[in-house]
Amino acid sequence: MAYKKRSPEDSHQNRFIKDSIKGANFGKNDYQKALNLTPKQVKSACNWQEAKYSEEFQVKLKQEPNQEIDCSHWNKFLGIK
Repeated sequence: MAYKKRSPEDSHQNRFIKDSIKGANFGKNDYQKALNLTPKQVKSACNWQEAKYSEEFQVKLKQEPNQEIDCSHWNKFLGIK
């Protein structure tokens, strides 16, 4: 029986992480040592621009298109207008 090799993006854990990151508040957190985080996942979060990333990851972020994410719930919670 042949098994299909799954890509890291296909795993159940990564799908859960991707779904739980969408719309999350990355704020001023430090992700410089984060593992298995993709630019697409980061740009699905709110306030991702304020977080810290490694220089290598910042290059990848610049290559990833921006996503339209509704962050109004965080803005209200954090008192941002």
